[in-house]
Amino acid sequence: MWAKVSATGVMALTPAVALAAGTNPILDMVTNVIAFLGSGTMTGIATLVCIALGIAAWTGKLTWDHAVKFIIGIVFVFGASGLVSQFSGWV
Repeated sequence: MWAKVSATGVMALTPAVALAAGTNPILDMVTNVIAFLGSGTMTGIATLVCIALGIAAWTGKLTWDHAVKFIIGIVFVFGASGLVSQFSGWV
């Protein structure tokens, strides 16, 4: 009797059993977010933001401070995988 109870307890503490056959919901969510950020939808949105920045600069409504912040944000979103691999190569 105690063998069954202790075996069940050990299986419940095993990560593969506890996470439903090896799935990791946090890793799956992060992977989905990264896939969405690299998708065509986000590329289209970034293109529209660049067009809006160009129009704002053309009409004199854009400061260099805002332009640099937007450009750095776009670089971080689309270059995140390259930046992470570069930083992990240094360690």
